[in-house]
Amino acid sequence: MTHTPSPPTQPNGIPIRDAAAQIPCCARTLRKEIAQGRLPAFRLGPRIFIKPEDFENYMQNIEWFSGGPQAPPGLTAVPPEVHGVGRTV
Repeated sequence: MTHTPSPPTQPNGIPIRDAAAQIPCCARTLRKEIAQGRLPAFRLGPRIFIKPEDFENYMQNIEWFSGGPQAPPGLTAVPPEVHGVGRTV
């Protein structure tokens, strides 16, 4: 009899809502980015997670995060300090 490992209950990933809270957008925007292939993600049951390194890479590569002209439709670029992003402790 072989043992099939069960999936992890605590994945090595950031939940969508937590990721959205780190940048000036909502979870729905991140879901659209995932659906369009711009942000890698994985599912564990009904929940969607983003690997920390994929999220970091995504934030570094999007112009709108730093207030650039390429904001996704319906999203206004907001200076990171307004939402606490980039704040040093």
